[in-house]
Amino acid sequence: MKLYTLLLIVLTGSLTLISCQSDDETCRESTRVTLKVGFYTAGTTKAAPVDSITVRSLANDSIYYNNKKIVSNLELALDHSTELLQYAIRFNTQWDTITLIYSSEPYFVSYACGMVFVHELDTALTTNHVIKNLQIPEHLISTANAQHIQIYR
Repeated sequence: MKLYTLLLIVLTGSLTLISCQSDDETCRESTRVTLKVGFYTAGTTKAAPVDSITVRSLANDSIYYNNKKIVSNLELALDHSTELLQYAIRFNTQWDTITLIYSSEPYFVSYACGMVFVHELDTALTTNHVIKNLQIPEHLISTANAQHIQIYR
């Protein structure tokens, strides 16, 4: 009987300790901040996937997408240490360059998740070889799932 009581006390104490753990020990929030781009048919609001696309950063020559097939959305990283980035985008065989002008601010998510940088997109320019027009429906680039640039071709 004493062994049963001791086992019950140890088990109850263990469960109490486990249930008292702080929720802040695990980050359950998104900390991924990316610029989201969608493709559309020029003159309409109809989404139009790209047959083949290559995207590279002109700042550090990193390739984000390498001849990826059937793409309807892009997610691109922004650098918080600069206010201007350029991406070269190849649609099948033709290239366009997108220039982004933005600002960055640190944002505290939580103790467990730490900080991220959010960005405010001011301007997006393009060379217009394949891209006919682009729009910025959402200027704030944060952890929220929102499309920031719409490319019409």
